[in-house]
Amino acid sequence: MHPFKQSRGMALVLLWVGANAAMADNFDARSMAMGGTGVSSASLGAAALFNPALLAVPDNGDHFALILPAIGAQATDQGDVRNKVKDLQNGAYDTSVNDYHNFQNTPTSASAAALSTDLQGLNGGLAGLSGQPIDLQAGLVPFSMAFHNPVLSVGVFTNAYADIAARFNYAAGDATTLNNYSSLLGSIAPDINRLNSGSETLAQKNALVATLASPQYSQLINSGCASSLNASSTSQNVASCFNNPNNTVASSVQAVGAVIGEVGVGLAMQADGIAFGVTPKVLMVKTFYYDKVVQNNTSFSMQNSSKDYNAVNADLGAAYVLPGTPYKVGVVVKNLIPETFSTVTDSLGNRVDIKINPQVSAGAEAHWSRATVTADLDLTRNQAPVPWGQADQFFSLGGELDLWLLQLRAGYRTNLANGPLRNEVSAGVGLGPIDIAATYGAHTVGAVAQLGFSF
Repeated sequence: MHPFKQSRGMALVLLWVGANAAMADNFDARSMAMGGTGVSSASLGAAALFNPALLAVPDNGDHFALILPAIGAQATDQGDVRNKVKDLQNGAYDTSVNDYHNFQNTPTSASAAALSTDLQGLNGGLAGLSGQPIDLQAGLVPFSMAFHNPVLSVGVFTNAYADIAARFNYAAGDATTLNNYSSLLGSIAPDINRLNSGSETLAQKNALVATLASPQYSQLINSGCASSLNASSTSQNVASCFNNPNNTVASSVQAVGAVIGEVGVGLAMQADGIAFGVTPKVLMVKTFYYDKVVQNNTSFSMQNSSKDYNAVNADLGAAYVLPGTPYKVGVVVKNLIPETFSTVTDSLGNRVDIKINPQVSAGAEAHWSRATVTADLDLTRNQAPVPWGQADQFFSLGGELDLWLLQLRAGYRTNLANGPLRNEVSAGVGLGPIDIAATYGAHTVGAVAQLGFSF
């Protein structure tokens, strides 16, 4: 195993976390297709998930709705990590592996100098990955059912979502190690051809031995190897002196997140033309924390990395249909009670807090028999529940054209909070009971599919 094998382990583990970590709440195909709107425009089946007051004022006069199920996922890569990993593995990493083998098998001044240059590129690539998070979200609504009644409307649902962020932390000691390898190879490169040709003088050989025996390079060179070099030593002897520092790696992959299950009952009624709603809900929370030094045998145990909680929370909402007009406005407070859920504590005494804070949003809708236009605005700046996740405060626009059995939808939203995640566009279709949607931005992509019925 060559001394730089850990770089492949780092990249592969980071890709594994990115590919397999599982969510944001309210994965609803119609909402996603319409820019994430829903405070005033959610369908009856999704009303308890977005704004419980909408149970009392459904757009289409429906009295019953069922979603069974809805499933979606969204990935956010604000630092372009996946492409950086791919470029690193296909570029500096592969080149350093090939040139390392060239140097070991046929040590020359050229192969030593080439490897020295490669390691500088590898070092820069790993430093560029360090601290850059990938945020992955997945959601599932196994069941949502709603009944509209002029006296009291009811919505019952189960909802599960996960939000996990992962990042690679490049240790300063590992950066120093690669820099030292590069420096050492660069300094001894001229000696290699002289050794091969037999033109190395005793003074030059003594200088080479002194360089290899320098305390700066003690981690890189086999103990006693430098002092054993003598007048008959060859470049192959020098190449064999290099250590494998894999066991000294300090860089790590870190992931933190939460999987949250909800069971809720939405209740809504109208008074003086204003609809009020509340959704009391039970939360089942599993926090997740993984922080491990990268080695070739890096493994993961959910049992040792997670912690379980139960909690009670609620959403509050209101909606008002302007008499004699197609216009409706709404406001909702999600997760009325602030919650903090800690992760497990690692061997160094570190842990992470997962925070769920109240979120306040307002919305407006214009609804006609065959068309809907809607807009939502987050009134609070919403920090992602996991560390390193992006804060957001969205202004969203959406529209729907109802062609009887076919619904065409499109939307746009922009993040008013500072950060790299700004604009997203979305689109989707409904065909009978099937709804699908997708969203795309410069650093994010997502999709939702669901099956639902209403009448």
